[in-house]
Amino acid sequence: MKRFVLVILLLAAMVVNGYRGDESLINSARIRVKVPFKGANEKMVLLTFREGHAFSEYARKVDTINLINGYAMVMVPISNYQTFIDIVFPGHSLNYQLYKVEPRDNITIEEINGQTYMSGSGSKKHLMYIRLRSMIKSCDRAWSTMAEYVNYLPKLDSLRGKALRVLADSGDSLPKYVQRQLAEDIVCGAEITKRNALLFVGEHEDRVLMEKEFPKLRQYFNMDYEKNIKGKFLIPGKTNAQYFGNYVFYTYKVDSCFLKGKDYDLKQAYNYLINNFNGYARERLLALLTVNNRHSGNAKNFPEMVDLAASYIHDSKMIEVIDYVKRTSLGGVTVSNYSFVDTTGKQVRISDFAGKVVVLDFWYNGCGNCREIKPVLEKVEEEYQSKNVVFLAINIDARRDRWLKGIYGGSYTSPLSVQLNTNGNGENDKIIKDLSINGYPTVLLIGKNGILLNSAKDVRTDSGKDLKERIEAGLTE
Repeated sequence: MKRFVLVILLLAAMVVNGYRGDESLINSARIRVKVPFKGANEKMVLLTFREGHAFSEYARKVDTINLINGYAMVMVPISNYQTFIDIVFPGHSLNYQLYKVEPRDNITIEEINGQTYMSGSGSKKHLMYIRLRSMIKSCDRAWSTMAEYVNYLPKLDSLRGKALRVLADSGDSLPKYVQRQLAEDIVCGAEITKRNALLFVGEHEDRVLMEKEFPKLRQYFNMDYEKNIKGKFLIPGKTNAQYFGNYVFYTYKVDSCFLKGKDYDLKQAYNYLINNFNGYARERLLALLTVNNRHSGNAKNFPEMVDLAASYIHDSKMIEVIDYVKRTSLGGVTVSNYSFVDTTGKQVRISDFAGKVVVLDFWYNGCGNCREIKPVLEKVEEEYQSKNVVFLAINIDARRDRWLKGIYGGSYTSPLSVQLNTNGNGENDKIIKDLSINGYPTVLLIGKNGILLNSAKDVRTDSGKDLKERIEAGLTE
């Protein structure tokens, strides 16, 4: 009788404490994957972003798991409500993105005849994320003219509105806090895209183009809808949007600098955050601005800014971010030992070009921005063809056929470049992880001594003028 009473009490305690019958899931999520890759050496790479994708440079953990007859099961410790997971398969184009993974999630992902099926506890938020993301990206493509890009923005707002209505109609199928963050991420992404377009058009060297397209964008930013949507979703200190920090930075560049005819200054950006935010929101923004500017060609006083940010940061995780930046700041890092594979299968090392200024152009097949910089970068290559400079076009596609198709199509790289690939490793290659490259195209410069130099400005905005100045500086060292 006593044993019976104890069992009843134990079951009651489980119900009160929300126990789901699997103690291993209390602080973890279980992910099962079934894919049609049956080879003996097939692998799955799990990328866990502990602070969301915004801090992907710092808070990313990479695990490689062997597939057994196309199957894998992994337990992922979850210590943060902003944990996101990407799953990729080296040598294959298939990939999955899991949104806001939480303790007790128990997700099964199965690929059947080219269709993805998700089931289990926590799967509904991921399915909704995939649906909304595909809606927003349905009209996304590489733009051949800036006019096309400008005309895309009203379509973007229309799709954003549709996505928000789909989310609102989901009812009780998703927790309210998940619905809220999905909505914030939709709005935040659209706002960043629009501000990026305004800056690009306004700073473009082609003044005729700027005078034609800029008024359209300026008028577009004065719409009442723009003000209402921001006030409803993007509230400092309350939003959990992954890219809220980048939204704040672009808003400062546009509203406080560009539209007022002022130059953007990194120190002023730090002061703007210090004076207009407080608490953990300010600490997170300062840490993110510091991470984002590790590659910046505008960061001449960057060490001073790192110390300024550190003086306002007390949260242990954000202190780790600042310490990480101090350890890995790109200025002065030796990168000569990295190697890649060329189109013939031969290994090529950066050290093979010792004594030359090396320009690295990281790209992938399907990257719209990579297409846009190609003609500008090609003109720079032609100018330095007979000088002590070499251009390495480094492709990150895991599939060789996709890489070669991008080369032979002629839309991404110049025939003057040395065509290389990250050894079939995609974004899991050592140089991508070590240098925290998470956006494309990324153009980096290496001095004649194999030391990484500060990055140049976007070549599209000044026809490569800043890049050429930095190359010249490298040649004289």
